[in-house]
Amino acid sequence: METRANYVIIGGFVLGILFAAFLFIYWLAATADSRSSVNVKVVFPGPVTGLPVGGQVLFNGIKVGDVGALDFDPNDPRIVIATIRVTPTAPLRKDVKATLGFQGLTGVAYVDLTGGTTGTDLLLSNSNGQEPVIYADRSFFDDIIDHGREVLRKADRTLASVDTIIQENRPAVAATVRNAEVFSAALAQNADGVKEFMSSIGEATTAFKSLAGRMEGLVSEGERILAAVPADKVDELVGNVTAFSQSLRDAGPEIERIVADAESATANINQFTERLNGSLSQIEAVVNAVDPQAVTRVVDGAAALGDVLASRSPDIDRVIASTAGTMENLDQITDTVRAREADFLAFLTEGRQLVDELLKTVQSAGGVVAAVDPARVGNILANVDRVITDVSAQGEAITATVSSARAAAANIETFTRDLNARRGDVDQIITDARTVSGNLTTASDKLNGLMDNVNSMVEGNGEGLIVEATKAAAAIRKIAETFESRAGGIADGLSKFAQQGSTDFAATLDQINRTFAAIQRAVDNFDRAPNRVIFGGDEVPRFNGAQRR
Repeated sequence: METRANYVIIGGFVLGILFAAFLFIYWLAATADSRSSVNVKVVFPGPVTGLPVGGQVLFNGIKVGDVGALDFDPNDPRIVIATIRVTPTAPLRKDVKATLGFQGLTGVAYVDLTGGTTGTDLLLSNSNGQEPVIYADRSFFDDIIDHGREVLRKADRTLASVDTIIQENRPAVAATVRNAEVFSAALAQNADGVKEFMSSIGEATTAFKSLAGRMEGLVSEGERILAAVPADKVDELVGNVTAFSQSLRDAGPEIERIVADAESATANINQFTERLNGSLSQIEAVVNAVDPQAVTRVVDGAAALGDVLASRSPDIDRVIASTAGTMENLDQITDTVRAREADFLAFLTEGRQLVDELLKTVQSAGGVVAAVDPARVGNILANVDRVITDVSAQGEAITATVSSARAAAANIETFTRDLNARRGDVDQIITDARTVSGNLTTASDKLNGLMDNVNSMVEGNGEGLIVEATKAAAAIRKIAETFESRAGGIADGLSKFAQQGSTDFAATLDQINRTFAAIQRAVDNFDRAPNRVIFGGDEVPRFNGAQRR
């Protein structure tokens, strides 16, 4: 047996095996290219990172072809044109949409075809020798990258603005932090007060619940009262009040006129008093000119007249007794006159005219007094003495006068009796007035009760709703100040997160790029030396045969 290997035969055998493998691979490629397929151009508006030649083409998740070529648009290098080979039986429609998809985390891209309505013509039919064209949309990954960049730019600008604001307001921020520390310490010291505040809020809530129950009872009671009051009585009361208000409003001009008349009368009385004071000096001069002896005679005559009246005392007593009854009747007349307000107004008007006439009379009297001669006054007193003497002699005439006065008193008594007979009507008028007044008083009491209930609503638990609301607003303000004191820390945390997040994201992208490079190197090594994967070891196998002896 030959122990030495024939290197020529071995080398030829190896070369034959390699040549046969090459022919087999060429046959596979030729048969793959010879299979029927249709070329379709896909126009991408941006980069197609990760899409290799030979990459998959999926339609609704099913492979229908692969990528045959990648090239740039000659008119715009930003546009990439991918030529894909798809099977002729693929149900692609003219409204199909193409995007660039990625498989998991490996980053291997593929052409994803989706959509298409059944009412649209097929894309691969009747192409007339021209390659169909599909305009792809931007991929979801590109949108994420672009928006991520935009977000990072905005975050960078925001953080720069925040940093500028903090740098410009560093003293204010430091003061705010100190105030926050002081406030936190004060809040810790007043923990019991905060607990009492929360308790007071709970008590206020309980008070509101009880108040709601009381309000419901109050409303029910009011409805019951309103239901118990007849509608006609309410209408009558409202009508009476309206009539009273209308009468009072109608009497307003008359009242104003009465006040004006009273003011005018007061002015006239003042003028009368001034003129009367001016006339006193003249009267005093007249009195000084009177003879005392004549006055004595006049007094004696008056005494004689008094004796005559004393002798007629019983008759005078009867007249006074009749006058007492008459006064009682006059009281009733006064009540009746009170209802005759219009006549009273007319009387005041006439009284004003009378005062004017009286002023004129006083003026005339002043002139008369000024024109009086003291000597003639003495003669007048002498005449008065004679008149008194004559009156003393006329006792019977005086008796007749008293009888006439008695008859007049009887007539007045008859008049008051007739008026007393109509007392029922007067009492009815007074009763109606009292009823209206009582109704108004009752309504006022109910209104006061309603106001007390409203006050009790506002003054809940002795604190008052306004006080509780003020305390709540103060607590909210303290919480806002506390949040403001922590705003710096929150901003620092966000800044740290943004910086660290961007760094981590960049590191992740770098790691992915290194992974892709390693995979690419492995594929290149496989293309250069596939025998290492099959046989292992060095690139070229070595055969060391035994030496010939």
